[in-house]
Amino acid sequence: MMLGKRGRPCETKNVEGLSLAFKLKSLVVEAHLTNMNSVVIEKNFTAIAKELATLCAFGIQPEERCVRFLSMAHERILKMMAKKDEKATLKSSPEAIWEKAKVQIQTDNVEAFYAAEVQDITLLWKEMVQAKDTAAVLWNNEQLEEALPYLQAADAYFKRIHLKYQKISIDHAIIDCRVEPVAKKAKAHRVSFQETPMVMGTAQADVDRTPICPSKPTQLEALLLRATREFPMPCCL
Repeated sequence: MMLGKRGRPCETKNVEGLSLAFKLKSLVVEAHLTNMNSVVIEKNFTAIAKELATLCAFGIQPEERCVRFLSMAHERILKMMAKKDEKATLKSSPEAIWEKAKVQIQTDNVEAFYAAEVQDITLLWKEMVQAKDTAAVLWNNEQLEEALPYLQAADAYFKRIHLKYQKISIDHAIIDCRVEPVAKKAKAHRVSFQETPMVMGTAQADVDRTPICPSKPTQLEALLLRATREFPMPCCL
């Protein structure tokens, strides 16, 4: 637990800051994954504005901070897009996106909004599995060059899923803690140690435990490892 300037616990502020950090990371990652596609970036920007508007509606994030964050993120994305194409830009201003997000959150149900986000994750998950299956078939047929685009697609889908699920999980947890605060603090658990050491076993002297120096995987091998990993998903998916 981290402490504030006067020794007060500030874990709540840290989680709120982590929530904003993931939103910014999501914008940057999505921009790079789509090669600075302005349409996709603006769609992602709008979704993040709705997430902030939800937190603002629950009194977690002040409106001034939300607008300031969107303006900062908007400026950073524009700089990234300018490095790729001087004419690239976003159609809507951060202020306009924020006002639209506030109206949508007021008219829509918050649970319906999060359900739509989970549905989006589900679709991305299906696309990732399909890309991995196609890559596996091509790889087993020794069509390595043909499998590579599908491996890259599966890797990109997983990055999107991972960031999106992290964002909504943190936000939902913050809302639950604010709306339904814990009535009682968890009791402190005492830790005790045995007075005499207990021998669990004897190491074999003839076993070589010298650490090895593994070789660095190639870019293709690293991509293959990432694309073939299996991750358990929430039961809600």
